[in-house]
Amino acid sequence: MNQKPQLFLYAVGGIFVLLVVYALRDYVVIGLVSAGAIFLYKLTTENDRNHRR
Repeated sequence: MNQKPQLFLYAVGGIFVLLVVYALRDYVVIGLVSAGAIFLYKLTTENDRNHRR
């Protein structure tokens, strides 16, 4: 009798975690793309500074 409520709680918790991960997936991708763009910008500006000297 005690197993069913605990199993239900785990099922609801698992679904909630899956929904949160699915919702935040886009933000993780946007963050990685932004970090890559900043890294490339720093690389190009650093190379320009070195060539101007």
